[in-house]
Amino acid sequence: MISLTSFLLTPLLHATTKQDILNQSVAGTHGRLNYRYVAAQKTHRPF
Repeated sequence: MISLTSFLLTPLLHATTKQDILNQSVAGTHGRLNYRYVAAQKTHRPF
């Protein structure tokens, strides 16, 4: 799970916007609990 989480959070490590940084902080703090939240945010935002 740790490697999977690291893989999913890789784009957030290169965040440039405050929202992305916030998502990174939230994901790092709560881990799996907020995985769906972060995924939803990324789904509604085109790369």
